[in-house]
Amino acid sequence: MRKFILCLITLLTLIAPAAYGGGGGVDEYVSEKEILSEAIKGIASIVEKEKIPSSWGQIKPESSSEKMGKNGLYQWTVIFKNMEIEDPEKQTLYVTLNTAGQILRVNYSGK
Repeated sequence: MRKFILCLITLLTLIAPAAYGGGGGVDEYVSEKEILSEAIKGIASIVEKEKIPSSWGQIKPESSSEKMGKNGLYQWTVIFKNMEIEDPEKQTLYVTLNTAGQILRVNYSGK
């Protein structure tokens, strides 16, 4: 009887975390279409704050890709190209978002 009770307690201890969700991390995962929409909104916000030239406001995303980030979580990178910018190093803008669609960073380096 004692062994049965110990086995039951052990089994319940192992099952309980799974029953309550356990773990953590990002639970929400949005579509690529939503990722692109959030990236465009992010660019518009930065243009509105006058941190980048207004010509970026009309640029559509050139490409997007999802890959594993340095922190071990997947991230989206959306690339915008603006040939109206004279400085070649500032013609490409990278918007990095998490899988929930939150912008993590926007820069010219893609890093």
